[in-house]
Amino acid sequence: MGIQEKNDLQKELDEKDSKITELITQNTELESQVSDYKQNYENGQRNVTPQQKEPEKAPEETASARKITDVQFTIHRDNMLSAYNELLKTLAALAPTDPKLKEEYRETAHGIVETMAKRLKVYPPEIQTNLKIRTHTTTLLSAQKPSN
Repeated sequence: MGIQEKNDLQKELDEKDSKITELITQNTELESQVSDYKQNYENGQRNVTPQQKEPEKAPEETASARKITDVQFTIHRDNMLSAYNELLKTLAALAPTDPKLKEEYRETAHGIVETMAKRLKVYPPEIQTNLKIRTHTTTLLSAQKPSN
């Protein structure tokens, strides 16, 4: 490996480290926001007496809960996409140096992605059971007359 290749790899590594640091910072900030929203929500709940609580959520509470959910979804989505892109880069880097290992990893990753896609087709999944339910039919004897 030449000096230029090593320099290029070091530059690429430094860029990835920078991106990882940026994503970690972003993730930390988003987690902090989620924590703040949760804390504000919990503090608001402590100030509400049981008589004040109603089955229907107030519009502000629903909007706040939605915002928390949006932030959590964004964090997990971005982490998943980032990890997936890094996985693809790892596979691409392995292709010329160790194609057999690259293919083994690719097959494993492909299986994981297929399983994830199947689980997301309908989520949460319907409840399934392996119990067999027997149905019994009973017949009433029409010849029997009720006693008086």
